Amino acid sequence: MDMYILRKEELGVAIINPRKAVGENGQYHRYDGNHSGLDRILDHARASGFEIRRYVENIAARDGGIVPIKYVLTELPPMYVQPFHSHHNVDEINLIQFGEAFFIESDTLTEHDIDAIRQTGALLRGGDVVVSESGKRHTVANLSKKYVHIIGTISAKESVTEFKPDWIRLLP
Repeated sequence: MDMYILRKEELGVAIINPRKAVGENGQYHRYDGNHSGLDRILDHARASGFEIRRYVENIAARDGGIVPIKYVLTELPPMYVQPFHSHHNVDEINLIQFGEAFFIESDTLTEHDIDAIRQTGALLRGGDVVVSESGKRHTVANLSKKYVHIIGTISAKESVTEFKPDWIRLLP
């Protein structure tokens, strides 16, 4: 079999308590996807309004190396703003799977500046995509009453010189 399949049991899962400060004890917990009782932990996290992230990373390349990309499947709780952050060596691309969220780049705002985030952020809905380039301070805010699901990719910022699609139809 040549397909490369990652089962959910092979993924990393993080539970983030939005009521605790970054780095505070109990703010961030990471689990292996095969952790005993993980479904129960995730149900409790959703009921508590916690952020849930599934990490698809360390994808093996055919030459034995690692593909320079990571996927982050995020469940962003209602009325929650992720901490502002930036990346030095990667670009971040996010697709809103369903729900709506504000994306914003700012050197001065904090997660507590809700009115300014609403006024100056870009409102994205299911199917919309946003690219945050490395070095740009940014965040995502779910200011709705429902969870928002986001599919994010984090990839090396250096581009290839040429990208040639190679879809070829092969008949049986």
